[in-house]
Amino acid sequence: LEGGVHRVVFDLSGLGFISSGGIGFLIQTAKRLRAHGGEAVLAGPPANFGWVIETLGIDRLFRIFPDTETGLAFFREAAPAPRNPPA
Repeated sequence: LEGGVHRVVFDLSGLGFISSGGIGFLIQTAKRLRAHGGEAVLAGPPANFGWVIETLGIDRLFRIFPDTETGLAFFREAAPAPRNPPA
């Protein structure tokens, strides 16, 4: 955020395991981005991560795309991201 990034695609395609700390990081990052008018999305989560997504309700917090390119395309098609975070 300090560098002006307001949109993030988390590429999970190589994910074999994620700890509760990792999940917490994803959620906190998404919340910080939203507070500044941005958004984080998940891309390419492995099939074995599906139960985590559903059980923890992550699918209600993030848009989920099958791959990184689709996630990036979502942001390309959206309105421009804010340039400066609100004061």
